[in-house]
Amino acid sequence: GLAPAALPALQQTVVRLIRAGGRVAIGSDAPTVPYGLGVHLELALLGDAGLGNDQALRLATAEGALALGLERQVGTLEVGKLADFVVLDGDPLNRLTDALRIVAVAKAGVWYDRAALLTRP
Repeated sequence: GLAPAALPALQQTVVRLIRAGGRVAIGSDAPTVPYGLGVHLELALLGDAGLGNDQALRLATAEGALALGLERQVGTLEVGKLADFVVLDGDPLNRLTDALRIVAVAKAGVWYDRAALLTRP
């Protein structure tokens, strides 16, 4: 594993790479890290390293799709693409941690309300 003391240097290296035009995407690290939480951890680490919230969110969406070769199908909300998305109670462009405030998810045309999912047996 990564020594905790090495993390700041790694964060700065990744941010420099991004600012120099390098392609970087956020990964989930699942199943080693619980599904979804790895993405939020990487968002937080990039934000802490000084990357703008808009850039960090782009790495988790459009750049992730590009890394997978799926940029024509997913990654941004555009006509002709699959419109899977999350609905948040907050503004992650203002406060990145608001990306954790999930209200609902739309996937394959089906609306999944978080509150209803949490009360299911």
